[in-house]
Amino acid sequence: MKSKTNRFQLDISAVDLIVIALGSAIYSFGIVFFNIYNHLADGGLTGITLILRALFGMDPAYSTILINIPLFVIGYRYLGKKDMFYTLYGTAMLSIFLWIWQRVPIEINLQHDLLLSAIGAGLFGGFGCGIVYRFGGTTGGVDIVARLFERFKGVQMGKTLLTIDVLVLLSSLIYLDIRQMAYTLIYVWIFSMIVNFTQQELTLPGEF
Repeated sequence: MKSKTNRFQLDISAVDLIVIALGSAIYSFGIVFFNIYNHLADGGLTGITLILRALFGMDPAYSTILINIPLFVIGYRYLGKKDMFYTLYGTAMLSIFLWIWQRVPIEINLQHDLLLSAIGAGLFGGFGCGIVYRFGGTTGGVDIVARLFERFKGVQMGKTLLTIDVLVLLSSLIYLDIRQMAYTLIYVWIFSMIVNFTQQELTLPGEF
């Protein structure tokens, strides 16, 4: 059922909002319990902010905001109000669940096995993000760029994200060791494959 907001002239679905929140929760779970706890790096906007920190000493908290501002402006211009509302909502949900998961007393003990960590991060992250993308949202950052390429060039979001992530990770050799980067690349590849599968192949409840 659709509920319309006249003030913003948007056609917002409550189901979309619930599923985007769920996807953000799953994605953030993977980040906290597999990436952070097992010292895996990341690509995308997070990777870019870490490069800026390494080169110029910029605080990632500030560089994240600075990078997102022009991306939100571009996204608002080309994606429209509804897409940008969903993107802002998805970004907010991701931040909230990251805050929550880091305070939940749960430990997934993988004995510091980076391969298992990469697989877990890719599965949870890819599935969570795939759900968010499938229902019209993104989690900000380079997701907006990937959404634009999907809309105007017909390129799957997972492929665009993989390309950007690989470029960022290769640039991240300034602070990563080879072993960490190798397993992070495995994570990024699994992540992109699961995103594409979730968007294109997986049948979700209510979509039969």
